[in-house]
Amino acid sequence: MIVMEYASKSMKLSRFVPEYVASKRLKRRKFEEGLVVYICNQLAGQPIHTYQELYERVVEVERVKAELRALNPHPNSQKKKFND
Repeated sequence: MIVMEYASKSMKLSRFVPEYVASKRLKRRKFEEGLVVYICNQLAGQPIHTYQELYERVVEVERVKAELRALNPHPNSQKKKFND
């Protein structure tokens, strides 16, 4: 799931458990807990103060990762051609 989908789903589901997003800090923390490891790794040690700031940085990490994947595809992801 891409970050925008995750954020949207997180916001929709938060209405069922309002105590998880009762404060801005909790909202940011819950969003951060659901992120994949490579994104958390990229954000480690960076001071992030708001949910919006976290969201923007996560989108940027995802964008850069996608660009890197496009430039350097995994060798096993390409179909092998069969030559007679």
